[in-house]
Amino acid sequence: MSKINLAVLKWSTSIIVGSTFWGLNLLFPSTASAWFDVCNKSGDKASVAFAYLEIDAAESDIFGNTPPRRSRGWTTEGWWKLNSGECARVYPHELNKRNGIYYVYAKAEEGGEWSGKNSFCTTSKAFTLARADRQCEGIGRVWQKFVEVDTGNARNYTYNLGD
Repeated sequence: MSKINLAVLKWSTSIIVGSTFWGLNLLFPSTASAWFDVCNKSGDKASVAFAYLEIDAAESDIFGNTPPRRSRGWTTEGWWKLNSGECARVYPHELNKRNGIYYVYAKAEEGGEWSGKNSFCTTSKAFTLARADRQCEGIGRVWQKFVEVDTGNARNYTYNLGD
């Protein structure tokens, strides 16, 4: 094969692969733009923890029947360290396909906190804890009171920590 034919073959293969990629993206859009963000609008550094309901995926069978979704309990994750004016993507999923209720807890470096009425387990270091609404045994684990955030039917949501 000549160098010109080989170059044309590589070019046409790139066009086909690129076209296929963009065509599939149009048919099956990514959920990369779906999220729950927490933004620090306070004047202090803050550490953020987040709680979400872990739900088994409910996929339809070949007849289009969707089984009931089952909860595996609440999971907490933390800590995102946010300077004043910074945001963190704490949950990169499409909210309205999962659960409309989420929970946030944050503590300021200077001692303040953003807390609510709902208890979930956290630790002092970076963590992901399953069943965090039911159990909190272990060294360094403590219950914290999280703020309830109702995102309704929103696909994306930003929660702002204020003064």
